[in-house]
Amino acid sequence: MPTPKKKKRDYDADVRAWLAKLGLPERKYRDEATAPEVDEHVLGRLARQELTKEEAHEVLGLIHSFRSWTRAFAEALAAEFRRREEQGL
Repeated sequence: MPTPKKKKRDYDADVRAWLAKLGLPERKYRDEATAPEVDEHVLGRLARQELTKEEAHEVLGLIHSFRSWTRAFAEALAAEFRRREEQGL
């Protein structure tokens, strides 16, 4: 018997709901057409705190500007958290 597919969660709706509950304005992202390609390696290094202050500042600017970078960074943080949890750190 096939396993039922998991319902995909609408994270954007979740964020909008929390912002509304907190009385905060919704974040406005820049047009994705102008976004540089997401660099998952750099985001992983940021999650592991391996970037210089200047590099981190530049990458954080991309994370705050483009939704694709925000989502990829959230995934990098989750992966780093799982890695540390598995290693008992």
